[in-house]
Amino acid sequence: MGKKVTLQELAKQSGTSIATVSRVLNNSELVSDETRSIINQAIEKTGYKKQKRLAVLSQLGKIAIIANDDVETPSSFYNSILSGLKFEANRLSIEFELLLTSQIANFDKYHQYLSSFDGILLIGLENPLTLEYLRKHNLPVQIINGVDSLMQFSSISPDYEQGGYLAGQYFLNRSLTKPKLLTANLRQSIYQRQQGFMRAYHEAGNELDLTHQIIDLLEVSKTISPELHHKIMNNNAGADFGAGKLLPTLIENGYFDDCDSVFCICDMMAISLIQSLKSHGVRVPEDISVIGFDDLEVSKIITPNLTTIQINYIDLAKQGLAMLIHKINHGTVCSVRSNLSVELIERNSVK
Repeated sequence: MGKKVTLQELAKQSGTSIATVSRVLNNSELVSDETRSIINQAIEKTGYKKQKRLAVLSQLGKIAIIANDDVETPSSFYNSILSGLKFEANRLSIEFELLLTSQIANFDKYHQYLSSFDGILLIGLENPLTLEYLRKHNLPVQIINGVDSLMQFSSISPDYEQGGYLAGQYFLNRSLTKPKLLTANLRQSIYQRQQGFMRAYHEAGNELDLTHQIIDLLEVSKTISPELHHKIMNNNAGADFGAGKLLPTLIENGYFDDCDSVFCICDMMAISLIQSLKSHGVRVPEDISVIGFDDLEVSKIITPNLTTIQINYIDLAKQGLAMLIHKINHGTVCSVRSNLSVELIERNSVK
């Protein structure tokens, strides 16, 4: 069976855009008779057949999953997403190949190889250079846990702003009014957690002091450890963003003396905080309550068990893969940013 004809191919054959081709296929009146005739000729020439509403999986070849090297770290956030993708792809009998960014550092060398895939899934990658290259490659691309600032690729992520809001509400409902937020503001998906957390306190009339209540490891590492700062900037500081190395100094310098609770932007950061606080004689949750984000397996076995924001990794993978399949089969015209609902899981780390 010959290779499936895509909307991209029809647009190329007719010298028009994907949006224009889609309008012709959907009998839109917003296309001139001349353009409609040209596109219909391309349809006849290529043998394109309009897909039904449901994606025809049997026509889907192979997809590439591109991620950073830390995706293979057991119990990490990205490893959990990858596990969900593998589960869903196997369930649908979709062939896939995992490509690490270290393997394809020079995208130009992999141009022909990437062309052999029907589509690409990016896990947590929103690097402008990577996205710019893929835009030129003209392949269907779907981002999971990241965004394209130019909105040319669709993306799906957990609702990080809502997760931060839930954490703030949970502290407030327990009269914890002197919180701090431990973060590493590297990208939009991280900053959204801070925004949601601050929104909860804003609605309660308790505005957070950005200078004293937000502890950004990216900023404090500049003076404490410039080498570690460089690693955090390049996502090479570990799953806790270097927290395990920075927190002893921060605790000794009194960063947590004036708070009753801390919201951490990921579970591994929260676990490093709990361990560091305990080693300095600070009790969790009696002295300081802690909430994480991700609900990794390790959060259930640490002492105390970590209260956290839960992400449904299987649903995240299902939705991301479904969006890519739809784009491959139907050539989605407009890019979409989608958010998946999150849930607060109550355990023992909050007083």
